[in-house]
Amino acid sequence: LSREEVDGLLKIWPAGDVLQRVLDVLVHHGDFSFFLDSTNNAYTLSADERWCQRVRALAVKVIGEFDNHPDSDLVVDIISSNTHSVLNCLSPYIHKNARHILAWGREHAPHLFEAELTNEDDRLYPVTKLFFDANPSEKAAAARAERLAGIHVLLEREVTGISVQMYDINRLKAAGYGFDGTLEQSLPSRSPCKARHLLINIDYCFGGQAESIMQLLLLTFGNLVRSVNILGKAGGLTGSRGDILF
Repeated sequence: LSREEVDGLLKIWPAGDVLQRVLDVLVHHGDFSFFLDSTNNAYTLSADERWCQRVRALAVKVIGEFDNHPDSDLVVDIISSNTHSVLNCLSPYIHKNARHILAWGREHAPHLFEAELTNEDDRLYPVTKLFFDANPSEKAAAARAERLAGIHVLLEREVTGISVQMYDINRLKAAGYGFDGTLEQSLPSRSPCKARHLLINIDYCFGGQAESIMQLLLLTFGNLVRSVNILGKAGGLTGSRGDILF
């Protein structure tokens, strides 16, 4: 804040620790909000709405313009999950180079090969993390390969705390590098379900924020949304509809 802005805040709120309260607002993710009544009735977008505008803009960049008509050639699936697990399953770089990554792991991280796993394919993912930590250039190469295969990342910027991954599924299938083995077995075919297929993975929401975020996504994509799935952590609990999100 400039000196003029600080003086202005102290003039409006002379009592109390106003500067500390402003700092609290800046460093917390949605825990504090300001609501100001304007005399000219001007509408100011909330952080969630600005976030959703960026999500729509990225969707247009990835698959082109769209409308919410039921006969659209676009289908959208939404996941709420951490951003590394879904990318591990779908990254063309990881699965194209799986043998090389695992060979590196046997030499440099043998402890990761000691435990017996129900699914041996799962061993690839912890090894990949160490492989990228030790080889930053390979991590950069993976990011380039993922972008070319239709995987795009939208980093959090509006203090929502929610990053987004967007997958052009038909382009990803056309790359031909394969997915996670278990996922491959569950796919009915590699043929596209529609001309355009978008998978949106949003990082975890917290508390009432989930209602706002999901409402905005459903308003944005409307009839195009085929499914909404919550993966991991509380998403695995048994409960009635709405118990987790709200």
